[in-house]
Amino acid sequence: FQKWTFKQSHPGQFCDVGVWSITQHPNWFGNLLLWTGIFVMNAPALIEPIPGKASLWKRVWSYRRVALALVGPLFLWNLFESQ
Repeated sequence: FQKWTFKQSHPGQFCDVGVWSITQHPNWFGNLLLWTGIFVMNAPALIEPIPGKASLWKRVWSYRRVALALVGPLFLWNLFESQ
């Protein structure tokens, strides 16, 4: 609706207001925000508890699910940035 309203009042000009000033693909931007939000909300649950004094490797390994969950938003960001 925003782009249609702009086109009606500014025929022949490039729409660069509102969401359209951030991206020319608002659906991609919304998708990126959705999956990043899902990641942020679930990240604490993806970290395994670490017992007592664990080695550095065990501490890094406990974040493997977080790293795997981050692949989706990073892939979408890559698509979004390379447009």
